[in-house]
Amino acid sequence: MLVNETASPPMVTGRIGHMGNVGPISATPAPKSVETQTRPASSNKGAASRDRQRVESRLIELWEAAFGRHPIRTDQDFFELGGDSLLAARLFTQIEKAFQTKLPLTALEKSPTIAQLAEILSAPTADSSTSCLVAVQPNGTHPPLFCVHGHGGEIFFCWNLSRCLGTDQPLFGLRSRGLSGKPAHHTVEEMAAHYLQEIRTVQPHGPYYLGGFCFGGMVTYEMARLLTAQGENVAMLAMFNTPAPGSLEGWPLQQGYLAKRIMHELRKLAALGFRDKLKVFYTKAKGLGRLLLGSVRGIICKISAKSRLGSAEKWTQGLLSVPDLNVAAAKAYAPGPYAGRSILFITEEAPSLYTIDPKVGWTSLIQGGIEVHDVEGDNLTMYDTPYVEGLAKKLKSCLDRAHNA
Repeated sequence: MLVNETASPPMVTGRIGHMGNVGPISATPAPKSVETQTRPASSNKGAASRDRQRVESRLIELWEAAFGRHPIRTDQDFFELGGDSLLAARLFTQIEKAFQTKLPLTALEKSPTIAQLAEILSAPTADSSTSCLVAVQPNGTHPPLFCVHGHGGEIFFCWNLSRCLGTDQPLFGLRSRGLSGKPAHHTVEEMAAHYLQEIRTVQPHGPYYLGGFCFGGMVTYEMARLLTAQGENVAMLAMFNTPAPGSLEGWPLQQGYLAKRIMHELRKLAALGFRDKLKVFYTKAKGLGRLLLGSVRGIICKISAKSRLGSAEKWTQGLLSVPDLNVAAAKAYAPGPYAGRSILFITEEAPSLYTIDPKVGWTSLIQGGIEVHDVEGDNLTMYDTPYVEGLAKKLKSCLDRAHNA
């Protein structure tokens, strides 16, 4: 589903960072200017200390507002406080506005406290890596599993999945390039070609093991087609709740989709208590609202692109976020068949998410056959405890079979 993708907290251990800069984000200050060098050392230290205190104070305000609790100390761990990746995404949006700087959400894995984040934000430079490839768990004896982001662009689902797969299974995530401040991709084909360049910095040749969540399954499908055309071996192509091409026609404004979706959600709400009903309704309404707004922005940009006003087109393109662009790319994707096999992990709600049942849509394209595994949870919870354990168990079984094939 392209509404509010799962966001599981980073729980794995090991060195995590962007490839080319794997490891902790640098918080080393840049060389001092001539003006700074002429000041007394005590004056410089005092100014730095005051700056650091201001940053910590502002971060405390943001954290307390995000968690809805007071007080929060500077040495308390984000995840031990109950934070997850959905909360992290909202918190980092506020941090970006407050400090006019953009930090990768992966910074929380290495710097999960206010004091540690303040150190990064107080430094003249932060992480400058723009690679899409993130080493979630780079260690192990098996070939790595490469997992592509959902439509939101982040790779939250990788953390808990990697933890459950175990320490012997390397896992690398691919996040949207636009999240790193670089120009975003506009098509599935662009993403697939770029991501193949990145994974080859880790694994130059096959056999390759690919996985993609929701929209990311489309990208991995295209990557598998490209690799096969290049004579490489794709040992496993796994898709998780991935819509089939053509199933997002008019989505999410299409009347048939809305009717199916509303009925599905009403059946789920019937089993909940009043307070839980309100909470779920609020979450779903916010997610749908964001998608509707993104769809409206996309329509405006399409109209502008057909006009002769270049400046208007440039302005409207700036309206589109990474999720908006990924949804547009998913809608436009019309691939040819794939000669290999694929595995589809799908939740019970998946047929209600799209105009075409993913099992039906993908079967018509995947010539080598499709293996379907039903998994528990929904698009928002399938990577959360306890559902992720069952998903990981089935995925590990598929990986073991592919390793021994």
